[in-house]
Amino acid sequence: MQEEQTKMGQTIYETICKMFDENNFPYERHDSDHVITCKARGEDLPMDFVFDVWDERQVVKLYSVLPFTVAKESLNDIIFAINFINGELLNGSFYFDIQNKTICYRLTTSYTDSILGTGLFHYMIMISLNTIEEYNDKLFMINKGMLTMEQFIDNEVNGQK
Repeated sequence: MQEEQTKMGQTIYETICKMFDENNFPYERHDSDHVITCKARGEDLPMDFVFDVWDERQVVKLYSVLPFTVAKESLNDIIFAINFINGELLNGSFYFDIQNKTICYRLTTSYTDSILGTGLFHYMIMISLNTIEEYNDKLFMINKGMLTMEQFIDNEVNGQK
């Protein structure tokens, strides 16, 4: 069973690498643990991404840690904003990492009894890029006290994204 999971994990890992190659996206392979890392730059903050193939769970996890630490005085507003944002998202979610005091975006998909192609992994990276780009600066501004919760909610509700 474990050998079959490892073999399937390797196939998924190679498919993700193929997606990067087909799209000429720069990336780094970490063959020993089926991890792929890449960097992107949006309009504001840099974004680091990790594709992690979990053989034993037959899951692919794509995640990105936002490049700032949450200030203690902003914690309640950040948690509230994350909750609000997650209610709007169709794919993936943000979460607050209590131990590291960081915000992370995560998108997962199971490959149990599935055949997944490069299109899915391209979709995963693109939806993640777009979602993080949409919200990373807003979360950063809330964290720095440059955007109040009232302003954030008003902008989100009234469509001034």
